Amino acid sequence: MRLALKLLALGLVLLLAVPTAIFWPLSSYFWQGVLYEVGLGILVGVVTERWHQQMVVTIDTPSGSVSGSTVQAIRWEGSWKEEGQLGGFSARGEAVAFEVAPGRWLFALLDGRPGFNLAYAVSAEQSRFSSHEAMDLIKALPEEEPVVLPREVWPRLVTFDDVADPKTVRRVDPDDLDATFGCDRGLTAAEAPWRAEGRTWASWAWEQGYRQEAARAAAEAGITGDAAAALVEFAWITRPDHDWFEGYEARRDALKTRFTREEAARWTEAWAAQSKLRGPRSGPYPFQTLIPTPTERAAPHGGPCYRLTDVTLAVTDAPVTEGKVEAVLGWFSEYENLQLDGNRYRSIKSSFPFANGLNRLDFKRNIK
Repeated sequence: MRLALKLLALGLVLLLAVPTAIFWPLSSYFWQGVLYEVGLGILVGVVTERWHQQMVVTIDTPSGSVSGSTVQAIRWEGSWKEEGQLGGFSARGEAVAFEVAPGRWLFALLDGRPGFNLAYAVSAEQSRFSSHEAMDLIKALPEEEPVVLPREVWPRLVTFDDVADPKTVRRVDPDDLDATFGCDRGLTAAEAPWRAEGRTWASWAWEQGYRQEAARAAAEAGITGDAAAALVEFAWITRPDHDWFEGYEARRDALKTRFTREEAARWTEAWAAQSKLRGPRSGPYPFQTLIPTPTERAAPHGGPCYRLTDVTLAVTDAPVTEGKVEAVLGWFSEYENLQLDGNRYRSIKSSFPFANGLNRLDFKRNIK
């Protein structure tokens, strides 16, 4: 059956070759679409799904709830429908752009997530979010019915200290909006140590949670004092997804001298026992749930002032949003070939390291 389909597809390609050659200058987009979707798609065993989705980001502010939205076009492409086959996503459209406070704009970026986050939200088995089964779940969704996105697949958020100056792009911590927009009843510096370190709360809380669990494993193994402290730090810097830093090997080797092999074996056994009790942890920061959130920390002060309440997606027939980003960022069209960072070739030399790797495609993709 598949061979017959491929032969049919080859025939279609040949049949279309002549009119394509004649009319290509006048109708190239049409013929490219036909050749790919009808002919070559079948020939190479490609399945394509498309939908429009509306993303809505809602923020609680001192003046009340505000939200922004945009409609994006999503394309999923995978191989023939076979069990275990996965595909990939691409997005067309714009970032969400809306005013959170007077003169302060928030952008939810198109940074690779929009295609898969709806699939992730509806998938019963979230490790299979790019499968044919996930696409079937999306096609079965009622139109205009919002799906709340899990925290781990929220889009990346940025703002500009001055929307007229692209060099002022700044990361927005989705768990700690007060760090960006300010709050007269929020956290003190001592209550928000992640800010001084230039980190998001989730990243900082993940490390704190991991260290907390490592210390508990040491206690359960009967290890105390300097040996326990060394084991906790050793576990953190040598974890499977650890970050390399200058002097890593020297620090690792120095820590190993502060505990015995027997203590390390006992700690490993206690950690493994904890892992069985914890079960699998999902998301990029699996231990952050052990640490109080900025919202919980600010509650005694009457805060926070700003809080991201939810991000939703809904399948829609509405057209793709155009023009919002350019309306806010008047310089946008002038920076087509520049990176919004401070280190790369042809960059605008932003003063914020987080901007490394940002570019126009994070704000707008292939509208035309």
